[in-house]
Amino acid sequence: MTESNQNTEQEIANMRKDINALQADDDTVSPEKLPLIAKIYGILSIILGGGTAVMLVLAIMAVIALNIFADVNLFESWDVSTQAAVLNCVNIAVALILACLYTILGIRILMRKRRGAARLAYVMGGFAIAALLLDLMTKGIGYQVAYDLISLIILIFIESWLDPSLRQERQLQRKLSALEDRAADEAGTLGRDTTGEGYISLNFFNIFWIFVICSILGLLIESTVCPFLNGRIENRTGMLWGPFSPIYGVGALLMTIALNRFWNKNPLLIFSVSAVIGGAFEFAASWFFQFAFGIVAWDYSGEFMNFDGRTDLFHMICWGILGLVWIRFLLPRMLKLVNRIPWNWRYGVTAVCTTFMIVNAVMTMLSFDCWYLRVGGVAPDTPVAEFFDEHYDDEFMAEHFATMSIDPSRATRD
Repeated sequence: MTESNQNTEQEIANMRKDINALQADDDTVSPEKLPLIAKIYGILSIILGGGTAVMLVLAIMAVIALNIFADVNLFESWDVSTQAAVLNCVNIAVALILACLYTILGIRILMRKRRGAARLAYVMGGFAIAALLLDLMTKGIGYQVAYDLISLIILIFIESWLDPSLRQERQLQRKLSALEDRAADEAGTLGRDTTGEGYISLNFFNIFWIFVICSILGLLIESTVCPFLNGRIENRTGMLWGPFSPIYGVGALLMTIALNRFWNKNPLLIFSVSAVIGGAFEFAASWFFQFAFGIVAWDYSGEFMNFDGRTDLFHMICWGILGLVWIRFLLPRMLKLVNRIPWNWRYGVTAVCTTFMIVNAVMTMLSFDCWYLRVGGVAPDTPVAEFFDEHYDDEFMAEHFATMSIDPSRATRD
């Protein structure tokens, strides 16, 4: 072992000790005084969170009372579909959970349990994302979705800013990650799971590039195979810009996460898990796009053993085969490919590409929403709607997303 490697390993060991020391103090009262803005945020969280929770509970009790004692079905009187009723109920449940968590967050902030508050904000981020998706399906892109996004951004900021020791821990983690990357690059094991529990390290870098590469690879496979199956060539892209089919990217991510520890196990196990995950995700994606935008991108209603037309046995078998090929053969080669990015460039390149993909995803969702409104007879009346009407009109959308059909009556939005 060279002196350079020894120094790197010693530096890594020292940094791990510092991180463990920071993690030992989990939820004690911080000796530091809270900034005024933190106190104000804590008080507002308690007032608004607690008030919202009380109002939601009272509203739920009123609905239950009306149904039991007055025999009034509000969903029938509102003339909404069963799917819309279910989505609204789930949305109310998520809103109630978030309101309660905001109250607890405010209490933790005022009690100066900064580390506990930061960890709670991290958990709340998941519920905020769920609320955003539910509002998108029930209300479309509007002020409520903007509110959800702002709330999510604030929670991310709170989580990273509220606890100085957590921030310090993350800074050390980043430095440690860079050192480990350099050591792994020299050893030729960059990106591998060093614990031995799985094949690949499930960090953001690997996860992001799995999504991007499989989105492109899936589109290439589908564009190559489908002309032989349906006799015509179509633009099968799933995003506004670039050759990406995100359903394959997300599907590959889910299969990688689920099968990372079993990558060298029985092929039948890998095939079965991949088939179930792929079919379930295909079903969920079809469900989301129909209820959010009235979009149907695929319909297997006439196929053997189909599930509500959203997936079927044949496509689940295809997912199983793709998952097996991906985990056993393509994933190792993908790792070699992304490791061609020099380790000291990987974070910068990934940050730039991540920014592009986020903007691409937001623009795609906005284009779907404006398409939905135009087809529904709503004339563009905002600068955003006018921009998409000028640059991405109905003709463009129908040609660019050739496999998709849109009908606002299929959606569950207000």
